[in-house]
Amino acid sequence: SSGINAEWPLRPGNHGNALVKTVLLKRYPEIVDNEVVQGALDNWLAVDNPSERKRILGGYDEKKYEQIMKDYNDSKESNRDPNDCVRKLSEDDKIKLAYYIFDKMFDDCNNGHNGMLSRSLFRKPWSPASDKTV
Repeated sequence: SSGINAEWPLRPGNHGNALVKTVLLKRYPEIVDNEVVQGALDNWLAVDNPSERKRILGGYDEKKYEQIMKDYNDSKESNRDPNDCVRKLSEDDKIKLAYYIFDKMFDDCNNGHNGMLSRSLFRKPWSPASDKTV
């Protein structure tokens, strides 16, 4: 089982990044428990500007990753090994899938830790089963 360890240290003082990493590792260890994917996520999370994060990611075929997540979820629900969906993915695909999950689960905002969050940032949770908010 996966957990945050010395190979993937947390940036001191950045609890938001720690939350993102913990959620991704706990919910999707088959996707995120990989040094290359974790390093790419660290680099991506280290960027302070949300628009720069989008630039780093570049484009990706959202429908492709939506289908991968549907297959992943279906395999878990039918007691098959979800790793079967992930094993065939390249590291680049795993990185983009992790970004896809991040984009669905979290809202990125450029705000200080004491700043009030806008109401527009609050939304219903994402469900990978339907790829819609629930």
